Amino acid sequence: MSDEGEAETPNTPPKKKVKTRNCQFNKDWLENPNYNKWLANDKDVNMARCTMCKITFNVKYDGVKAVKSHSGTARHLNLEKASKMCDVMTKFFAPKDSKESHLVTMAEISKTFHCVKHGLSYLSTDCGDQEDQLSDQPTFAECYIYFVHHVLFIFQSSIKTLEQSHLVITDVYEIMSGLRDKLKRRKEDLFFGFKTNQALANFTSNLKLKFQEEAVQVYNRAIEYLEKWFDFENNVFLLFKSLNVKGRIPELNEVILIASHIGMDLQDADGDSLYEELSLLQNASPSFINQDISVAEKWCIFFKRVEVPILRNVVQMVLSIPCSNAYVERIFSIMNQLWE
Repeated sequence: MSDEGEAETPNTPPKKKVKTRNCQFNKDWLENPNYNKWLANDKDVNMARCTMCKITFNVKYDGVKAVKSHSGTARHLNLEKASKMCDVMTKFFAPKDSKESHLVTMAEISKTFHCVKHGLSYLSTDCGDQEDQLSDQPTFAECYIYFVHHVLFIFQSSIKTLEQSHLVITDVYEIMSGLRDKLKRRKEDLFFGFKTNQALANFTSNLKLKFQEEAVQVYNRAIEYLEKWFDFENNVFLLFKSLNVKGRIPELNEVILIASHIGMDLQDADGDSLYEELSLLQNASPSFINQDISVAEKWCIFFKRVEVPILRNVVQMVLSIPCSNAYVERIFSIMNQLWE
């Protein structure tokens, strides 16, 4: 019989002390091409910072594994994808330390020098009306300023039109195609803005030819950018354009195709009825089709006069489609900045 002291002694071995890992940020991680675009160190050596997600995360226990784990999160992957899409915009502008960037720098220096020399405010030089104050005889660098102002004004006008609150989806294709046509026409006519063309007449043929080649390249890059991100050939906006009743009324096949795109299943009988409704629209069109009013107002005039239920449902659904989610995304961006 064992004594009482031995019976109370446990048979399990004593627990081993677990060493807690204490990893610190390693600057060698910044050399990794998978991390160097967004990874940065933090004041706390046990933390790392993601410049893309604008957050810090702990690397004390997992080290580089924590960095790899963060790079695979859904939010980071979405931001990384959006960042790559934004990189396309940088190709529209002159690359750093390139010949084009030096020319732009010369133009900016020339404009700033003139501003300081004549005591002008910097704000006044941003206004197009102040271009005449640059000099009586524009320099070659100032020609680039005039040209950039001309091109940006074309884009700004189209953007403002697209941002109008009363814009409907039937007008989107016409606005985008109009922007592309303006750029193409200017490229073919070698028109770089009236003030730019006037200024170029004062320089030698070699300088003029040099400017024309570089300006045409800008037009080409702008047109390529538009065609890459907006399909002008097979685009549903082109189909919706037929409902803007500008100069003509939509055809039967166009309305049927629109109905299929918005999820309306028209039967054979509906097709016959739709044909009769379009005939009524054809008879009524001269009274309102050329009026200087919005697309929605034109359709409202017609629907008040004639009962066309199928055509009305198609038009109502199309005109209710938002043209852009820019307003909503802008709110999300503002809220994210406030929360951060």
